[in-house]
Amino acid sequence: MHDHNPTTVAPPGRDDEQRPRARRRTHQIVRDPVARAGLRDPWRLVFWSRYFAIPLLALIAGAAPEAVVDVPLEVSVLVAASLPVTIAADRLRRRWPVLPERMIAVDALIAAVVVLAHHDALGGAALALLADVAMVAAAAGRGAAVRAVLWTGAVMLFPAIVVQGLGVLLLAVLVVAGTFVAIVVGNVADGQRELHRNQEHLLAGIDGIVWTMTTNPPATLTVAGRVGPILGRPPEEIDSPESWIVTIHPDDRARVLDHLSRTMTGEIDGEHVEYRLVASDGREVRVRDTQRCERDASGRPVRVRGLVIDVTDLRRIEEDLSHHRDIVQHIHTALLVVRLADPGDPRSLTLVSANPAAARLLGRDATDHIGERLIDVFPVLRDGPIPARLVDTITVGVGFDSEMPLVDEPDSPVLAVHTFPMPDRSATMALQDVTDRARVQARLRHQALHDALTGLPNRVLLNDRLRKGLSRAQRSGEPIAIMIMDLNHFKEVNDTLGHHSGDVLLSEVAQRLRDALREADTVARLGGDEFAILLTTNATRSGAIAVAEKIGRLVERPVDVDGVSIQVSASIGIAFFPEHADDADGLARRADVAMYVAKRTSSTFAVYAPEDDRSSIRRLTLLGELRQAITQDQLVLHHQPTVELSTGHVLRTEALLRWKHPTHGLMPPGEFMELAEMSGVVQPLTRWVLRQSVRQVKQLSVDGQFLHVAVNVSARNLYEPDLVDWIVGLLEEERFPGERLTLEITESLLMDDPLLALGVLRRLKAFGISLSIDDFGTGYSSLSYLRDLPIDEIKIDQSFVGAMSLPGGDDTIVRSVIDLGHNLGLAVVAEGVEDWETLERLVELGCDRAQGFLLSQPLPADELAVLLESDRFRRFAHRLDLPDDW
Repeated sequence: MHDHNPTTVAPPGRDDEQRPRARRRTHQIVRDPVARAGLRDPWRLVFWSRYFAIPLLALIAGAAPEAVVDVPLEVSVLVAASLPVTIAADRLRRRWPVLPERMIAVDALIAAVVVLAHHDALGGAALALLADVAMVAAAAGRGAAVRAVLWTGAVMLFPAIVVQGLGVLLLAVLVVAGTFVAIVVGNVADGQRELHRNQEHLLAGIDGIVWTMTTNPPATLTVAGRVGPILGRPPEEIDSPESWIVTIHPDDRARVLDHLSRTMTGEIDGEHVEYRLVASDGREVRVRDTQRCERDASGRPVRVRGLVIDVTDLRRIEEDLSHHRDIVQHIHTALLVVRLADPGDPRSLTLVSANPAAARLLGRDATDHIGERLIDVFPVLRDGPIPARLVDTITVGVGFDSEMPLVDEPDSPVLAVHTFPMPDRSATMALQDVTDRARVQARLRHQALHDALTGLPNRVLLNDRLRKGLSRAQRSGEPIAIMIMDLNHFKEVNDTLGHHSGDVLLSEVAQRLRDALREADTVARLGGDEFAILLTTNATRSGAIAVAEKIGRLVERPVDVDGVSIQVSASIGIAFFPEHADDADGLARRADVAMYVAKRTSSTFAVYAPEDDRSSIRRLTLLGELRQAITQDQLVLHHQPTVELSTGHVLRTEALLRWKHPTHGLMPPGEFMELAEMSGVVQPLTRWVLRQSVRQVKQLSVDGQFLHVAVNVSARNLYEPDLVDWIVGLLEEERFPGERLTLEITESLLMDDPLLALGVLRRLKAFGISLSIDDFGTGYSSLSYLRDLPIDEIKIDQSFVGAMSLPGGDDTIVRSVIDLGHNLGLAVVAEGVEDWETLERLVELGCDRAQGFLLSQPLPADELAVLLESDRFRRFAHRLDLPDDW
C-alpha cells in the first residue's frame, strides 16, 4: 500500500517519551500469559494446566497423611516423573504436531504402573485420564480425543484385569465416559475452531484491522486483520492499548483518544473518526476507524470493537477528483459530455454535463438543463457541423481533432474541437475559441499566396491554380491560355516620381485587370511590373486575343497620381495548352518568350511562335552575360564624326557603343541595348559610355579646336533622379567643359512624360550641355512642346535621308524638317548620309550638319585621331565647293 504523497514521521517505539497524557484515560493491561496463551494456542493452556496439576498431585500423594491418602512414596515419584515428560513434549510440539495427543499414552503408562503398584489408585487414575481426554478434546478436537480414549483403553486394559473386582468395569466406564467427553467436548471445540477460522477468513477479506478493547480494568486489546500490510509490523507487536496508541500520529492522538473515551463510556456509538497511523517505515497511513460499544445484560459498556480501514488511496483519489473538478470548473476550455439516444439522429444528443466555460462560449448556463437535448440547450449549435461530428465519434468509436466554425456563417467564431468516445453511447467534447488564431493563420496564408501591394495572387498561387487547371483540362480536353504581361516605362515612373507613385500605378493596373476578367480566371502579380493572367474558360485563340486587347486598352488609360497624369502601356505574351506546352513551367516560359517578342516589336500582345524561342533563349543568355561585360572589359567605343556642311569642319563625334562578345564577336548596340533597357543594366552602361567618351575625346582637336562628343541617353537614364548631378560631377572630375558635351534623346521617349523631361533638360542646359533630339520625325511631338524644349538641334532620322536617293524618292519631309528647325532657331543634322547626291542635296536645302558612312564609318578613338589628321575632309570640302578656311 502506497501513500500518494507520503509524509514520514519517526516510527513509534515502546520507549516513546512523547506519549500524550490523554492515553491514561484507557485502562492499563495486566499481562496474563496463561489467558493470552489460551487465546492464541489451546495447547498452551493444556501444558500450563499440567505444569500446575502434576506437582500438586505428587505433593498430595507424597505428603498427605496416610489416614487421608494411603499412597506409597513410589506412587508420588511416578506421578512426579510425568513432569519431565510434559516439559519435553511442550518443547517438541512445534516440530511434531501429533505429539501432544500421544502424550496421553505416556500418562496412561504412568497410570498403569501406579495402578499395578497400588490397586486402590485405579479410580483416581481413571479420573485423571478422563481429565486428560477432556483437555485433548478441547485442545485438538473430537478426532484426537477419540484416539486418546483408544490409547488409554489399550494401555489400561492389563492393569484393569490384574486388579480384581471392579477393575474391568471401571475401565469400561472410563472408555464410555471418555468417548462421551471426547465427542461432546470435541464437537464444541471443533465448532469454536471453525468459527475462529471463519472469522479469520472474514478478517482476511477485509482491507482493514479489527480490534477489540475491554472497558473494565485490566483492559485487554486484541487486533486482527491486515495489520502487516497497513502498519508494516506483525500483529504480535500490537498487544496492548499502549502499543496501538503510539502508532497514532502525534498530531491526531489527543482527538482519537477523546473519541475512544466517549465511545467506551457509551456517550457515542457507531461513529467513525479519521486519523493517521505511522507505519514502521515512517509512512503516514490515513485510516477511518468505526467504533461500536458493546454492553452487558445490564446495559453497562463492557468492550469496544473497531474496524480500521485504510483510506489513503481513497482520499488521494478524492483529492485528485477535487483537483480535476477545480480544473474543469476554472479551465477556459469548454467541456461538454453528451449521450446519444438515437444513433441515426444527431438531434437526439442530450446534455450530460457542461462546465462554466461552455456556458461562456455557447452563451447559456446549462446547470438547470442537464438531460435536455443539446441543440435545445445551446441553440447556436443547431445549424453547425458539431452535432454530426459528435454522432460520428459515438457511433464509430474514434474521436477527432479539428477546427471548424461554430455556425455556417462568414463571421462565425472558429472553434478548436476535440472529441473522444465514452461508455454508454456518450462522448466528451472540448471546445476552445481560436478565432483570433484562425484569423491570423488565414492572414498568413493569404500573405503567403497573395501580393502584399495589390492583393492579387502571387506566383505560388498562380502555379497551383495553373497545375490544377491543366489537370482538369487534360481530362476535359478544353484549352487553357496563360498570359505574361509587362508594363512599359514603369521604371521611369519609379525613378522619376518615386516608389510611392509606382505603387499607386501598380494598384490601379491590378484593379483594372480584376475588372477585365471573369471570376473563373486568375490574374496574378509575379513581381515588379510583371503580371500573369490565367484563362480557363473561353481560352481559344480568338478569346485570349480579345482579352489581351481589352487589357491593353485598359492599361493605356492615364492614371492620376498626386495630380500627375501617368500613362504606360502593356506588352503581353500568350501561350496555349495543349498547343504550346502540356506542363505549367513550359507554358509559363513560352508565354514569357512571347511577351519579349511583343515588347521588341512594340506590340500590345504576341502569341508564342516556336521560331521566336531560339532568339529569345539567345537574348536571355546575352542578358546574363551583359551584366558581366562592364566588369570584364568587353565594351568599346567607336566614334562617328559629325561635319558642319557650311565649313566642312568636324564639329564632334557621336560615341557609339560596341560589345566585344567572346563568342559572337563585335556586336552593335541594336543587338543588346533593348535587353539593357528591359533589365535595368542601361544605367551602368550609359554611365560607362559617358565617362569613356569624355576621356577619349578630351585631348582630340582639329586645327586647334577641341572636338565635341555626343552621347545617346535613353528615357530610363533621363528619368534617373541623380542623372544631372552625376553628369556634372563627371565633368568636374574630368575637367571637361559642358559646352563640349551633347546629349541625344530620342523624340518618342521625350513624349512619354513631357513635363518631367522638360525639367531635366532645363537643368542640363543650365550647365552648358547641348541637347539634341535624335530620330526626329519618327515621333509625335507637337510644335508648341518642341518650341518650349531647351534643345539646340534636331537630327533627321536616317530613314528619311536615305529615301532621298531612292528612285522616285522625295525630299519633301527633309526640306520641311530643315525649314522647321531653322524657324525654331535649331541646327539640323542629317543622319545616314551614304552618297554624294544626298550630301549635295542636303547642302542645297540648307542642312547644317551631316553624319554618315560617306563621311566616315564609326572608328575606334585611335583610328579617329589618325583620320582627323588626314586630308579626307578637305577633299570633301573641294568636292562640295566649300571654302578652304579650314
